Amino acid sequence: MPQPEINHQPDAAPAEPNDTANGPQLTNGHIDTDMSGTEAHPLTNGNPRAEELESFPEQDPPQTMPSEQNGSGTDSTFLAASMDGAIRVWDRRQPDPVARISPHNVPPWCMNACWSPDGNYIYAGRRNGTVEEYSLHKGLRQAERTFKFPQGSGPVTALKAMPNGRHLVCASHDILRLYDLQHDQSSRHTTPFLIIPGHRTGTISQLYLDNACRFMISTSGNRGWEGNSTEVLLGYEIGVPQ
Repeated sequence: MPQPEINHQPDAAPAEPNDTANGPQLTNGHIDTDMSGTEAHPLTNGNPRAEELESFPEQDPPQTMPSEQNGSGTDSTFLAASMDGAIRVWDRRQPDPVARISPHNVPPWCMNACWSPDGNYIYAGRRNGTVEEYSLHKGLRQAERTFKFPQGSGPVTALKAMPNGRHLVCASHDILRLYDLQHDQSSRHTTPFLIIPGHRTGTISQLYLDNACRFMISTSGNRGWEGNSTEVLLGYEIGVPQ
């Protein structure tokens, strides 16, 4: 007798996760400054956002210009600051550094350096209480600008660029500062930075921003024989508009 036909329906393809819109924007929060200039564009600091860690849509990666690929927009490129004061740009695919920034008229030992959010600038913290800005478009030959802190501030030990492209968090021996990169340096009547309260002396070794740029964590401490009064970890909340 004829067998009944069984029609197999193909399983429906799983729905792809929806891409979220742009990441949160920064506002003043507990840091008393205006960050309304943040544009709603994807961050280019090389760190994935939280929603990108949860979904992996099958699509081609966005095309970037060579100048962006030389910056922090790629996972294969990174900075290395050394005790001789030089900063080297490395590509994991190359055996030798692809670029080198040599110090000029500054003491050795660059303790920290970081990219700008768009990857076009490099900021280097120096032991003489200054931060130097280098431009990738101009060959990294010499510092385009030098930000000087008050005498007695001590070495700049940690840096972190805010994603709005305007502010730079600078850690010195005395305190944390939020430097305004768009400040008119010709004006002597206004201070180009704000004080971020919390730390009092001690070497601030690291600054961390979460992927959504809502929180910042700073860590500090001295050598063991200097006591442990400065061994602290402080958390800061960055306000997000509702």
